Amino acid sequence: MAAVLLSAVLLSGQRPAGDPTVGDVVRVGVSQGQSIPAYLQDSRAELAALAASPTAGQAETYALVTLRAYLAPQRLAAVLAGVSVSHVYARVPLPRTQTEIVRIPAVQVPDDVQALAYRERCSCVYAGVVRATPAVLRDVAARPGVRVVDPAPEVRRVDRAVFLPPLPEQADTARPPPDGGPPAATRPAVRRRHGRRMATVVRHRPMHPGDQGVR
Repeated sequence: MAAVLLSAVLLSGQRPAGDPTVGDVVRVGVSQGQSIPAYLQDSRAELAALAASPTAGQAETYALVTLRAYLAPQRLAAVLAGVSVSHVYARVPLPRTQTEIVRIPAVQVPDDVQALAYRERCSCVYAGVVRATPAVLRDVAARPGVRVVDPAPEVRRVDRAVFLPPLPEQADTARPPPDGGPPAATRPAVRRRHGRRMATVVRHRPMHPGDQGVR
């Protein structure tokens, strides 16, 4: 039967209907090199337009919520209350070090995020993908700690979208975090005199027979 059906499709020159929700990958957020102030302004304007629309304002939509600072999981419940959470983004914020960005499924907030934060012992979460009506998203945008809410009505499936939230420390242009190694305070100090580098010389005195066994 399957062979007959395939032959009929080939003869008719038509392709079998697929999943209509599968399409091009949608990018939501700010790409490297783009202006973050312009992104924040555009996102706020789009959210206001959606909330004011008599038709689009009634339908739930996905949105990228970016936070002003890295938060611990127990603080997420208040920030993301009243919306369906798909996943959150987290990284360990170390000075002058690029750390891995982790995507964490977070249906139950904050329980689904606790494991990572407890393992890393830090406040790590800086963004999340949620779903709600534009009116609810506007309320989320006004909450303390929320930097911006970027609505994405064009997203039909989160697995066909790439979300690019700016990091809390980024203010002008989206770029990777600087990766210069550990902070200067943790590096071995170098003594200087009159602007010239001095090497620390360790002199060993000769060991005499009577010194053996002495620590």
